[in-house]
Order: sequence, then C-alpha cells, then structure tokens
Amino acid sequence: MKVASATEICEDRGLLPVDTLRKAYEHDEAYSRLIMDALAVCHQYRPKFGKGRRSGYTLGQFQEMYQADPFYSWFGLDSPLVYAAHKAAGGITSVYRQIGIACERLIRQVFQDALGLTCEDAEWSYQVRVLDGEPWDSSYVFSKDVLGYDLAGFFERTSPNIKGEVQRIIQDLLE
Repeated sequence: MKVASATEICEDRGLLPVDTLRKAYEHDEAYSRLIMDALAVCHQYRPKFGKGRRSGYTLGQFQEMYQADPFYSWFGLDSPLVYAAHKAAGGITSVYRQIGIACERLIRQVFQDALGLTCEDAEWSYQVRVLDGEPWDSSYVFSKDVLGYDLAGFFERTSPNIKGEVQRIIQDLLE
C-alpha cells in the first residue's frame, strides 16, 4: 500500500502546497496570545514551600512560618532575602513550565489551522514520525515543509514581545 506524500495530503485537503508558505502574519496575534496567556500566570508566582498551598505564601506569611521555627530563625532563614531567593527560583521554574505549556498549545493550534483539524483531532504526543521514509529534523522543518507554516519565522517576528514579557515577569519575581 502506497503512503500518500505530504504534498498529496495537502492537495487532497485543499490546503496550500507545501512549497508555498501561508501568509506569515495571518495568525500571529492569536498565536502570540497563546504564549502571553500562559506566561501571565508567572507574574503572580509566590513560593509554596512544600505546603501545596494553591496561591503560595506572601512574604509576611513566610516570615511568620519561619520565625515560628527556632532552627530556621537561628540561621536567619526567615529573612526577606531567603523569601526572594525562593520566589526567584520557583518563579523561573514556573516560567520554563509555562513556556512548555504555551508551545504545546501553539503547535496544536498551528496543526488545527493548517490542516483544518478539530481540537480532538489535533491531540498529539512527542513521537518521531517518518513521512515517505524520511524523518523530519525538527518541529520547525515539519511545520514549514508539511504544514506550510513558518514556525521559526513566527518566533522571530514575535520574539521582542515575548522577551519583553519574560523580562517583566523576572522583574516581578525579583521584587
């Protein structure tokens, strides 16, 4: 049984040929919003100190908890600097986590838009797929050659906004 090529699949679905990229800026605003919305939760990050509190601890709550423990207090671990260090460390971990969540949502939306898929049809997992016996080198190559969307170009175009948002988050975490 012959497996259809990516070009044949696109032509059968009435999509642009793989060698013709879609209008680069058509979905930039919506795609950027997926990233910014995921990152937005990082602005309000507060450390949880292993307590599983949904909203985390404020500086005052942290100091009350750590001052109540003589051992922590003896070492000065009830200091605002220790809280700031926890906030920055946990916060940057949250930034990385949200970047992963945002990119997963972005890739799924690109698939939906490029191939006319429903949300359910766009569910995917991290597996290496082979088309016509050739593995795809990266998500960027796959997106450009198969989906007709320049994902790397999207990131290049929107990078100043994304960088600005990440810098604002880091500033918030350090305050």
